[in-house]
Amino acid sequence: MSKRTLLLAALACATLASAQPRLQTNLSTVQLVVNDRPFLVRGAEVFNSSTSNLAYMEPLWSQLAASHVNTVLAPISWEQFEPKEGTFDFTLIDGLIDGARRHRQKLIVLWFGSWKNLVSSYAPRWVRENPARFPMVKNSDGHTVPTLSPFGSETLAADTRAFVRLMQRIREVDAKEQTVIMVQVQNEMGLSTEARDHSAPAEAAFHGPVPAELLTAFAQAGDSLPSVILNVWKEAGHKSAGTWREVFGASVLTHELFMSWHFAKYAGQVAAEGRKVYDLPMFVNGALGRSDGEPGSYPSGGPMPAFLELWRTAAPAIDLLSPDIYATNFADWAERFSRPGNPLFVPEMFPVPANAVIGIGQFRGLGVAPFGFEGRVKPGDEFSKVYELLAQIEPQILSAQARGAIAGAGVNAASKEAKLRLGDYTVEVRLRVPRRVHPPAEDGYALVIAETPDSFLVLGRDVDIWFSLPDQPPQIVALDRVEEGAYRDGQWVPGRRLNGDEIMLSYDFKNLAAERRTGTGLRFGWGMPTLQRATVFRTR
Repeated sequence: MSKRTLLLAALACATLASAQPRLQTNLSTVQLVVNDRPFLVRGAEVFNSSTSNLAYMEPLWSQLAASHVNTVLAPISWEQFEPKEGTFDFTLIDGLIDGARRHRQKLIVLWFGSWKNLVSSYAPRWVRENPARFPMVKNSDGHTVPTLSPFGSETLAADTRAFVRLMQRIREVDAKEQTVIMVQVQNEMGLSTEARDHSAPAEAAFHGPVPAELLTAFAQAGDSLPSVILNVWKEAGHKSAGTWREVFGASVLTHELFMSWHFAKYAGQVAAEGRKVYDLPMFVNGALGRSDGEPGSYPSGGPMPAFLELWRTAAPAIDLLSPDIYATNFADWAERFSRPGNPLFVPEMFPVPANAVIGIGQFRGLGVAPFGFEGRVKPGDEFSKVYELLAQIEPQILSAQARGAIAGAGVNAASKEAKLRLGDYTVEVRLRVPRRVHPPAEDGYALVIAETPDSFLVLGRDVDIWFSLPDQPPQIVALDRVEEGAYRDGQWVPGRRLNGDEIMLSYDFKNLAAERRTGTGLRFGWGMPTLQRATVFRTR
């Protein structure tokens, strides 16, 4: 091969590598970049079995596209990918990539390997029927749990080989088109019966030394470690070496730390080998714990916020710890996972419009994906409309995320209002006030973008938006121009110019004067969400 041919091949590889989907820091935030442009995931995770049959999936592609989805989260199960050891079937991955392309969708592949929802039913039969080679978890009473043990070296080797072959196939058929943009490694790892595995290899590891790399990372983190870990470590003597019980004590948290480390090492090893053949962003998803339970009553060993430093140390090939948030306190859980080095991505949730706004606006997330989308969201319903509006303003969202000029909030009958800070302004999002025949709203939401220091783009429903200048109390904020409208082909197309009753939030002029308010703001009414643009000015 000539030097010129070798040089051209090297340049082609370099170009491919630079163009791969990746996570990239843009100014003040981390964003997903696809085809060398920032990308916002308007995701749909389909039901677990939907992608097991391409004919079943065929009518769903159009339904998802009609709901303004741009990314489908699609499971690939180990049992179908490698039905016989060493024999790989590419039918499903090839067909899903083809279906996504035909419907202008991106794919996030979910590898259902050794674990799916705490058990191992997606592992091939040749794995599950051979516990001598592929050990299962055992409870302290000796009973076997239908979950593969993360201490099985043969299990890790087999799972890794299959995952590597999957990543090779994706690269072979998709590196140029970039249909597949991220990969989830395993699904909701953890134990649900007890805090830790008591199989023979697990017992040996538990009574062995705590890995030095973990204790070094904890020592470097110091007092920034979550208090739940720091306290048990200090109470046990703050040792720098010893067994798990010697270093962290005899509490149940020690068992959770132990399992978290080994689940993380397993997932990290699978991810690292896969990335060697095709370096796509990779994440793990976590089933959330309960605040009133102990490990085992919730998935012990899964990727939880308190164990972020542990996971980073054990699994550097994993980019994101991503929460599956079905809890009503969505923002609380999002905040626990959204931190430097771990941008928020929510791969599973209920299709609650306010939560999409909160994840993308308040926490500047990479995107969201309701689970079971095809059975829970229909074209034309409210969540579909939110996705439609997010699609229209995606460039504005991504720009504002990078500039730190975006905020979002959900309000309800209990909270009633939220205060957001954008530049000099406080933006108050209040649950709408009922007028005339309209009943009180039960909930509302708003995503607010500061396009310039004095102009705002807002997506909202069932809320009133007030602007104020808390740091300049003598000044009053007045509305200059308010329009409802839409973006078409990237250009704002104005609808009604709003004034009068459409911007009057209060006629209590005596109290408004004392509060130095004009009584005007943005009113987002009943029914479907809409877009408004507003320019404000300051007066005295």
